[in-house]
Amino acid sequence: MCSSFANRSPPVLPVDFELLCGAEQGSGQSSCGPGSADAVLSGSGEGLNAGVSEISGTRTAVLSASNDQSDLRQALSGLLNCYTCILTDEEFVQTVQSTAGMAVVLLIRSIMGNGDDVPVEGLLQCSVDAGSIATQWLRQSCAGLYESSRPAAVALYLSQGALAMLSWRGRTLGPQAEKLLLLIPEVLLSLDTRVKESSTVMVVARVLTLWSGAAVDCVQVDMYPPLLRLSLVGGSPLIARLHHHIYAHWEHPLDGVRHQTRSMFQSLLTLHQHCSDHKSDPTSDPYITQLSRDLLALEWHMKWKYGTLACMVEHLGAEYLLKLDGGLPSRLLGLMGDQTMAPYASDLLEKLFVSHKAQLCARFRDGDVWIDGWHEVWVRPLLQVLCTARLDQTTYILDYFLPKLLRWNPSSLSHMVQALQEMPTCTEAGSRGALGALMTCLRAARSQGVLKSVEEELWGGLVPLPLKRQALVHKHDQVRMDALGLVCESHRSTETLSRQEIELICYFLPFNLNSQSPGVRQQTVSLLKKLLCRVKDRAQLLQKRLDQHDDHKDQQVLNMYQRPLLASRKSCRRFNLVTQMTFSLVPESWTPVRAAVTASRKKNTVHKPQSCNSGGGDGEAYRVTAQMVLVCCWRTMKEVSMLLGHLCQSMPLRCPLTHPDGRGVVTEDQVEGVGKYFREQLLQSRHRGAFELAYVGFVQLTEMLCRSGSAAL
Repeated sequence: MCSSFANRSPPVLPVDFELLCGAEQGSGQSSCGPGSADAVLSGSGEGLNAGVSEISGTRTAVLSASNDQSDLRQALSGLLNCYTCILTDEEFVQTVQSTAGMAVVLLIRSIMGNGDDVPVEGLLQCSVDAGSIATQWLRQSCAGLYESSRPAAVALYLSQGALAMLSWRGRTLGPQAEKLLLLIPEVLLSLDTRVKESSTVMVVARVLTLWSGAAVDCVQVDMYPPLLRLSLVGGSPLIARLHHHIYAHWEHPLDGVRHQTRSMFQSLLTLHQHCSDHKSDPTSDPYITQLSRDLLALEWHMKWKYGTLACMVEHLGAEYLLKLDGGLPSRLLGLMGDQTMAPYASDLLEKLFVSHKAQLCARFRDGDVWIDGWHEVWVRPLLQVLCTARLDQTTYILDYFLPKLLRWNPSSLSHMVQALQEMPTCTEAGSRGALGALMTCLRAARSQGVLKSVEEELWGGLVPLPLKRQALVHKHDQVRMDALGLVCESHRSTETLSRQEIELICYFLPFNLNSQSPGVRQQTVSLLKKLLCRVKDRAQLLQKRLDQHDDHKDQQVLNMYQRPLLASRKSCRRFNLVTQMTFSLVPESWTPVRAAVTASRKKNTVHKPQSCNSGGGDGEAYRVTAQMVLVCCWRTMKEVSMLLGHLCQSMPLRCPLTHPDGRGVVTEDQVEGVGKYFREQLLQSRHRGAFELAYVGFVQLTEMLCRSGSAAL
């Protein structure tokens, strides 16, 4: 179709015709194939807009010329013919075809004017009314666009061109423009049922969003046609079809389609607000009320429900939805036990409580008058769930929701602490109770930087020290881990370790080193590593300051940091007897194991974590089996060897040769004690696995000795 135009010599035009058509300079040949058009059209939208607009001054002469061989008329016809080739040839990439669609509309607008007589509607419908010279000329110039056998995507690119190149903002639409605006979504929705390729679905979604933006621009003028209002108000057939499209594509695999779908839903809400009779108060609109009720009534496993409700919150405010469903916060918190639903529920909860806070702050401008009502709606249901639900049901609340709540309103922490301390003791099996919920909230606040440790008064005195000790020996593993995490974790790695934190660590270790749960052991090791890293980072900072100038206070802090290390060592020695006794046995014989069990029953008491009602007593003992002792000793051997080796390798040595002023963390006597421990394990162990565990720690010790510079060692 391009051959007749391509073989003609390019005439002299008032625009850069060679640039627009992709002609090769000096050859007289046009390059209308996919290879050249890709380079010309993919990024030339602005060039087309500037160049083609120069033709508008000559449109009358072109269309009324009686000579069919008019150079300018033939050039413009050939240009449209070339664009038609691109649009109807599916070998071109979508970007080039999209640009060609905009170029067709822009060229027609420039030639025929910017009024209602731009015949884009006929191009979309593959029809033309006989009569005017303009439509006859257009029918001849781009005949391929009027063929019913053209590719379906042609209408898509022409619709995008009409939305991008015609003026919609700030003017009252005439009958033709109004008809075109209402025709475009019908064409796009008909395409939506036929296209299967994800790239084409993406283009449809983008053009529909572009249309919804143009429609919003049209209804924001003072006067707009009644037909437009009736067609775009909520509940109309067109809006109903668009909502169906939105619900079907909200969870599309492509991120771009999901984003465009959400934007279109927000635009439809804005369209209805401008077209309805309730512009000043959308909350009194019957359509909005019914839409909100319909969305709330949907099943909660439908993921797009959460996104549409979030848009309703942005449009109407949280108080409107809370008025329709007062139990919405509790219901969403209950849904967060499901891993697949938790991210969606937490996002909606965040939208709701942030919007509610803004509405309350705007209504009550005097200080914190609003805070009690906000806590009643959002904090109290959270605390009830944390206290009564099973531990596995609250995992995602702690991961997704609680940090967001504390980040948006840090002052809620004091309310949580006070409310949890006033709550009665929980008796439901499997729940963490008020004390466990308290530790959970404090740990989340500590990780967010809301709760900070103070040397003289830990965490601002929010929680009594006996209550913290009670949590460290709670009957539930996760409560103990939360309490330990509260002590070990901090927002900054160089935060000072307070005396009370050291005392709590020393209190925790004897009761928890014998845990039979692998998960608890792993969490304990991980949290203690964080603590040691925190000690290391802070010690390095203090050491740097001491190198610059002596500070008695900094030296005291360094000396104080030895206490958790000594406590760890003593706790390890506490189980050293059982460890040595078990690993010196021949594995094939069970007789010595029985002897070991007998000895352990006589000489050692294995501590059991206390319940939340025990009041922090001495704990109770229980009888152990041979298998339990064997497993416990094997794992204790592993952890002790790794811990001692890591301490020797990482902690600075207090050596007179290298630190005459007495600085450092680990003393020479302590290193000597670690060496004796490793020597005894290596000499007495007959089991290969036990020997290898001690060997790894022993190697780390010898590496430290080689670089220590200590003559005594």
